[in-house]
Amino acid sequence: MRTRLSLAFLDTARPAVRQLASVVGLVLALVVLVAIPELLVEPTLLMVAAAAILLAMAAAVVVPWERVSDRWVLVLPVVSLLAFGLLRTATGGTQSVFASLLLLPVIWIAAERGRIVILIAAVGTGIAMAMPYILQTQPWLATQGLRVLVTPIVFATVAGVVNELAAHGRRQVAVMAALAEERAATNEELRRVEAFNRSVWDAIRHQAVVITDMEGRIVEWGPGAERLLEMPRVEAVGRMATDFLQPADSERARGLEFETLLGLAEQDEIADGFEVRTGSGATVPVDITYDARRDAHGDAVGYILIAHDMRQAREAVRLKDEFVGSISHELRTPLSSVLGYLELARDDEAGLSEEQSKYLAVAERNARRLLALVGDLLFVAQVDAGRFPLELSRVDVRTIVAAAAETAMPHAASGGVSISVDLPDRPHEVRGDPTRIGQAIDNLVSNAIKFTPRGGAVALRLARVGDELCVSVSDTGLGIPKDEMERLFTRFFRSTTSTRQAVQGVGLGLNITRAIVEAHAGRIDASSVEGEGTTFEIWLPALD
Repeated sequence: MRTRLSLAFLDTARPAVRQLASVVGLVLALVVLVAIPELLVEPTLLMVAAAAILLAMAAAVVVPWERVSDRWVLVLPVVSLLAFGLLRTATGGTQSVFASLLLLPVIWIAAERGRIVILIAAVGTGIAMAMPYILQTQPWLATQGLRVLVTPIVFATVAGVVNELAAHGRRQVAVMAALAEERAATNEELRRVEAFNRSVWDAIRHQAVVITDMEGRIVEWGPGAERLLEMPRVEAVGRMATDFLQPADSERARGLEFETLLGLAEQDEIADGFEVRTGSGATVPVDITYDARRDAHGDAVGYILIAHDMRQAREAVRLKDEFVGSISHELRTPLSSVLGYLELARDDEAGLSEEQSKYLAVAERNARRLLALVGDLLFVAQVDAGRFPLELSRVDVRTIVAAAAETAMPHAASGGVSISVDLPDRPHEVRGDPTRIGQAIDNLVSNAIKFTPRGGAVALRLARVGDELCVSVSDTGLGIPKDEMERLFTRFFRSTTSTRQAVQGVGLGLNITRAIVEAHAGRIDASSVEGEGTTFEIWLPALD
């Protein structure tokens, strides 16, 4: 902006500045004539020449040339050129010592844009040189006439050189002006981006943002970090991130290196997550994420760590678990009582009509479903609380799979679904709780039957693969959409296929099954094709 204003000022002042050279030349000529008056031959012509140059100077100052075409400004140097021709005529004509003053307006004319100005300079010089002959102050001589022809050619050559240099200078100025404007625009954009980034940075107050170098030394400390860790930026910068951030497991936290800390965060190895120590000495549970901080060349120069305060989330989970546990306990007792009285009422068959027996059967069936749901909720609460009881022993998994198939036969038959079982001839044993393993397999078989339409099939298979036993449950049912597979074992999750088909359930079975399998140091895998069926595989460590 400053460069553009400066150039505009110089353009406005240019005619006056350039005309000033002719005025200075006139003043020097007058000084010489005062000192040597015998040089003056025609005083009247001198006065006319001086008046013309001074009028041109006045016009250069007064006229708003920025509003006039660029070509009209050439009137000023042309007038000065002719005026110096008159001055030369007034001081001896061909013998005048002031002929060199013609060069001053010629240079101005030559510096203007375009090649036509070279011709103007040549013609103007020729007229100025011929002025003594035009005004008939001197007789025409062939030898002097040769000067009238040669001098304009010389001045035209000079004008050509000046014109080219001026054009080159204008191009250089234009390039510099463009670079200056580009630099100004870039600086303005950088200031705008910096202001935007600063606004975003200052707005992050609910997460602690910590920026480190490659070794874990803190180089920037966000407002959220100041609030969460109760420490101003000036005290935190320069310290190690491990001074504040550690795994919640105190045993693993001792002497932990920064790279190890990042590795644990990336692998999510720590069940209890992380915690930060505040300036007051308190600890706050956090969940951390991080990414590499890169320079302009894409090279990693540090890390950006973001710590999320998990106190409210932990408290919400605790309250929810307490609620689920307490409400489950409160429901189990009255449900058991209801079931007991229903059984007593149904035992008295003589006193009940067929319709009353039917109503009691429906009530008992729904009460048992509700009691099973309460049991699942209690089981989930036990898993979350870390109070998951297991009665471990050496178990032959063949008997558990066979029992699961036999138990599911009536349910499958009522739904028109066939069940097949493929069991090995010799024992396949694991160390586990037979009741819990049976519960996990029952859940898978029950789900397979529920999601398989009439005429479909469910297959159970037990096999040993290396050091593991694999229990697979396959069906030819509805299948699960591919984009929902990642959430399959999430608590209370139900796939869109189950909701569309109105299949009963609350979404706890698979979550419970996974908890049981992982409690036995195993894993569970699932694969599915929507519309074709689903296969679940339970993998457990085998005993020799």
